[in-house]
Amino acid sequence: MNRLFYILLLLTFLASCSDDKKRIANEKNILGDWMRVNAKNEGGELSGEFFDLDAMGFAFYLNHHYDNKAGFFKEVEDGKWGKETYLGSDSKFRLTADSLYLFRPDNNKWHSYKIIKLTPDSLKFGRNGITRSFKRFPAPKFKAPAFDEIILSTSDCFGPCPISSTLINSNGKVVFNGQQYTNYLGLFSGNISKEKYNRLQDNFRKIDFDSLNNEYTSGITDQQTICTTFVKDGKIFKSVSDYARIAPLIFRMGYVPVENLYQQIPLLAISSPHYIPNFNYMMNATFINGDMALRLKQSETFLLMDYLRNGKTCKKRFAPRFKMHGFFTINKFPEAETDGRYYTFVEKGRPVTIDIGFNFYDVNAKNWQWRKATKYD
Repeated sequence: MNRLFYILLLLTFLASCSDDKKRIANEKNILGDWMRVNAKNEGGELSGEFFDLDAMGFAFYLNHHYDNKAGFFKEVEDGKWGKETYLGSDSKFRLTADSLYLFRPDNNKWHSYKIIKLTPDSLKFGRNGITRSFKRFPAPKFKAPAFDEIILSTSDCFGPCPISSTLINSNGKVVFNGQQYTNYLGLFSGNISKEKYNRLQDNFRKIDFDSLNNEYTSGITDQQTICTTFVKDGKIFKSVSDYARIAPLIFRMGYVPVENLYQQIPLLAISSPHYIPNFNYMMNATFINGDMALRLKQSETFLLMDYLRNGKTCKKRFAPRFKMHGFFTINKFPEAETDGRYYTFVEKGRPVTIDIGFNFYDVNAKNWQWRKATKYD
């Protein structure tokens, strides 16, 4: 009897040692960035609240915190439409030899998943017969630039899509404009730390920008468009328009925390220039030159509007090269004459000229293409 007892005790000890080794290996292998793999035979209806299985990606850190790239949201009923409150993307995790536990702040619960595979390059876990696979996102083989500013805008859609624009710069300044279906409506300013800015931009710097298209489109109708503009050395480095959210997954993982940043920081209401009526409703600026038209992306327009907001009124006489007006605005935006640096609006029958300090058109012209104007311009 005593011999059997000691054998069982030894087996239990060996199993415990084996589990500890496996857990330690899991702790090491899981650290870093992971991106979802669209593997076959991993469908199925998700039951209950276990939406981690549909996350775009994760980042796991040494302090047992993780970043869910899809973010955490909590729906808040608000009259006809429900609004989602963004709770950030950071939370806690823990590991055993065979299970991954993720804490979700949206329901204050730990969710357990069976680890099917965890190696330095592959992660596969599941629950109730539904599995998801992730691959390690390797260190970039290219050198992405550090950006001076990142501007992200979200358009309308057939439904309650939030319409907003967010500008962040490397000094930590944030400017937010909420137009519809956002928790804040109007123009606001805020600040973030340098560390926070670096983290937000580093999400994008994992991308090979040369591989990104300027436009991503789909045959699906009535969807939202996400426009993102990156500024380097005072010039537009690249602008990407993503209709129906079909851009590469690694890019989409970068813009989720930016479009929801305004819900994470204190905001102070700021006034728009009195000499530009309906400033807060401007979405797409269009330059007109004869029978040719150039329409800026929504994020590029918000960048220009920020330059105008910070510009100086002056009495400078200049030779206009273009007319500029708004497209698809909620309220009519006044037409302006401009040469790219100076912009003249008419306020109560009197012209007001704004100097933004440099020629926005000439500096960024290589990013744009003119086309024949239509009746919609």
